[in-house]
Amino acid sequence: MLPLNPTQAKWFKKYLPIFGVSVYWLYQLIKLWLAPTKDIPTLESILIFSLIEAAFVYLVVELLLKLSQSSLLEKIKEASSKRSIGQGLIWASVIFLMITFVVNPIAQIVIQKFDISFTAEQLSSLSLFRHPYAPLFWVLISVFGGGFAEETIRCFSLQFFENNFGKIGIYFCLILSSVLFGFGHIYQGPVGALTHLGTGLLFGFLFISKRNLVTNIVAHAVYDLIGVTVALSLYR
Repeated sequence: MLPLNPTQAKWFKKYLPIFGVSVYWLYQLIKLWLAPTKDIPTLESILIFSLIEAAFVYLVVELLLKLSQSSLLEKIKEASSKRSIGQGLIWASVIFLMITFVVNPIAQIVIQKFDISFTAEQLSSLSLFRHPYAPLFWVLISVFGGGFAEETIRCFSLQFFENNFGKIGIYFCLILSSVLFGFGHIYQGPVGALTHLGTGLLFGFLFISKRNLVTNIVAHAVYDLIGVTVALSLYR
């Protein structure tokens, strides 16, 4: 590899993280485009994908952080404290209540869909909570897929864009990443997609407010676990 002069090194350090995040977003769009919209995935496939995505996100963020002589584990260690974990637990409950009683009803109004009966696809998805290993699988999915993977890429995307483009960058990233997060759940129907768009915005604002990766990871993982616990108690 040819040595870089200071100008080239500065440019490389500034734009490579943005390129990496953009590639991840493009991957999400391609995955959504190629995925069948009506087939409900198996719980095993969801778990495998969550673990693969968590490993992929770790490698991408770790490589990008190496540019600043840091590492993801160091960042997590620096952000870890009883306070950050406690705040994550509290915000998980707050966001769950906001999504359940504010965002989801608004999404239903926007979509103008008030039929509370289950569609055939929704009924099929309930089988995901009747799997013999559903509790264990959903814990792993919530922690590694929801908590670690989604919040790690979200928080570092926001930070990267703010570092290079200021407030315009961080809010552009917040909106775009939340829209993609919503589209990623379009298989749950238009209300589900809008609800997850709102979820993405809330977790994004949480990071902008607290600036703590661990708080976001804990909040998202526990938020998912609350939802999973409710679903298991109702449908298992």
